[in-house]
Amino acid sequence: MSIGRPGRSLLLGRWGRGLAAALACLALGCVTGPQRSSMVHDQTLGASVARDGRLPALTGLRDARGKSRKQDKKPEDQKGRSGGGASGVQGTSGSAGGAVRGDPLSPVASATDARERVVQSARRLLGVVRSFDERSFLGHVLIINDVLPRGESSIRYTASAHRERARKAGSWSQVEQARPGDVVVFPCRSGCGIGADDGVAAGVVEEFGGGTLRFIAYLDGEVRRCVWGKDGEGARVARVDGVVRTWP
Repeated sequence: MSIGRPGRSLLLGRWGRGLAAALACLALGCVTGPQRSSMVHDQTLGASVARDGRLPALTGLRDARGKSRKQDKKPEDQKGRSGGGASGVQGTSGSAGGAVRGDPLSPVASATDARERVVQSARRLLGVVRSFDERSFLGHVLIINDVLPRGESSIRYTASAHRERARKAGSWSQVEQARPGDVVVFPCRSGCGIGADDGVAAGVVEEFGGGTLRFIAYLDGEVRRCVWGKDGEGARVARVDGVVRTWP
């Protein structure tokens, strides 16, 4: 079948237009990337669209309506992340005095906070009955506060052993110098558990004032509030030997 002159002209015209379109596709690229007109640069996070049209790995691009691609954070959440600002949360460094006081990331807690934790851990045991007949009340309190002497067993750690360590270390003091969180040592004939099997028991000081020492100890088979001195409510203890300063 032969094609006349008009037919050949039509085919050549279509072929020419197709070739021109193919050449234009090769020159300009036929694969379309993200439309830059639909995205705007977020100056806050400093992200932008790459030259080849790909989105960056970091977040920070918003659509044309200003909506973040991720959940927007409240303005107050963005303040103070790097420290040094007049408002917002302070950073952990960068201040004139070094680390911020009370910094939750600081590995060293203040002595006041440590003392309070010891007192609170003893208070949580109030009312416990017969639980420390076969294990040391003192050893339990010390180990959960990470102050049990290295190499000692929390189950059988005795008050007399703690007292001797304190005397050698120079941390043994009179009752009048007792502070919350210190360990008070006192005589106990029975009912003070395995930690007092040699007749010496220990408790955790709550407070001392007005000539009265208040502390928590395992006495008569129960963790209870005890008192020594002039007055006060609790199980009365006739004599105390002294206190161990757990912290300066």
